Amino acid sequence: MEPLSRNFYLAYCQWFQEQSGIESMPHYVTQLAKKNDNFFAHFENGDVVEAKQVVIAIGMGYFKNQPSDLTALLPKGRYSHTCDAVQLQGQKEKRILILGGRQSAFEWAALLNDAGAAEVHLVHRHESPKFTESDWSWVAPMVDGMVADPAWFRNLPQEEKDTITKRMWGKDV
Repeated sequence: MEPLSRNFYLAYCQWFQEQSGIESMPHYVTQLAKKNDNFFAHFENGDVVEAKQVVIAIGMGYFKNQPSDLTALLPKGRYSHTCDAVQLQGQKEKRILILGGRQSAFEWAALLNDAGAAEVHLVHRHESPKFTESDWSWVAPMVDGMVADPAWFRNLPQEEKDTITKRMWGKDV
């Protein structure tokens, strides 16, 4: 499969949103409270939404890792994390160094290249990823297990949890 372009993906998201009647509410939730059997999401603009159920899908932005021993060596204002760097126009004709070798590092290398960066260098401490088709046949049975028993992972022995985590994320826990 070829990688999807950002524009193609965003057009698909827009189409899906329209087809399914999903209304996006691009506001920051400042508080989530539960009263009786309902949840109340309070937004930064003052709106409140009441719901019976809540799905939290915050993405990886809140889990960014900027090791202080590394950032202490870098001049303030001369580095950022991929979850913070969303306006790439300012990187046109600049030389960029990306520290990291997982999905977001490669994604941002491609985006920076598309935005006209003069050079993009990617460095990491592990073996280079192999861009080959993955075998995901083991995922469907796991998803079926989640449907049958939503607490299945939580109830596994720690050793089995570690094995699954390593397989899913490709790293030691």
